[in-house]
Amino acid sequence: MSNVIGSVSSLLRRKIRSIGHGLGSLPRHPYEEQFSSELDFPRVAWAKQFYMIASTPRCGSHLLGHMLAQTNLFGMPLEYLNRRNLKHWQRRFGASSVQEAFELLVQHRTSENGVFCVKAHWKQFEPWANAVTDLTRGLGFQRIVWIVRRDQLLQAISYSIAMQTGAWISGSEASARAEYRYEEIVQYARKLADMNLAWKSYLSKEYPNSHIRVIYEDLLLDDSIQSLLATSLKLPNTLRKPKRTQVQGGRRNEQWAEQFKNDLRPQDAWVLEEATWFD
Repeated sequence: MSNVIGSVSSLLRRKIRSIGHGLGSLPRHPYEEQFSSELDFPRVAWAKQFYMIASTPRCGSHLLGHMLAQTNLFGMPLEYLNRRNLKHWQRRFGASSVQEAFELLVQHRTSENGVFCVKAHWKQFEPWANAVTDLTRGLGFQRIVWIVRRDQLLQAISYSIAMQTGAWISGSEASARAEYRYEEIVQYARKLADMNLAWKSYLSKEYPNSHIRVIYEDLLLDDSIQSLLATSLKLPNTLRKPKRTQVQGGRRNEQWAEQFKNDLRPQDAWVLEEATWFD
């Protein structure tokens, strides 16, 4: 096996030493199917191009990932840099280190046109930001799709519900009941804004001409945006919303939004505004 990934910077090595312990007693993952070999592509030596979906929790990145995956031209975009997930990948591959697990991921999840795509929230990606060159064997990211959401309130509400219930994707079973909590919604709205500002700073500096910004509400409702994204990514066909992945927001989210507006404190009025920090 190549030793290129093994030459990862000392900063990265310090990060990964804390990940690879206790693999034999991992709890069942709520999205266990992502580790299935059924999602693999024919094994390759290495990817020709690396793409990334830059995201925040509850921004629609799971939907976008499946839209790209079903083209069979973008690998299988999942949270491969998620610290918890990396332990499961190590166990699946019998890998002795995160470096080895990531290399095997690239070999098994690269689509036949040579593209490997990873989806990452800022907090998942941040520990690896200085090691992108090592992780990709010098290739870096050819394209990054930064997906954002205009409605700060509904995103924060969705985040609160997911954090309380443990149900992060459509079809997942809730492990607990969610309760409306005003302060928590404000806290998550602020946290999401900070994550997006971090993405904005990083992408503007490192990938100023090779990142694409997609707004969730437009992607969900406007077919022309899907076609524009397909064109930007040089896809031979337009993107389609997958049948399997459904929008999770519903009546409860709307009720909480109305409750929040009724309870609104003047200092929190910004949560009701459409996000503009990505302009």
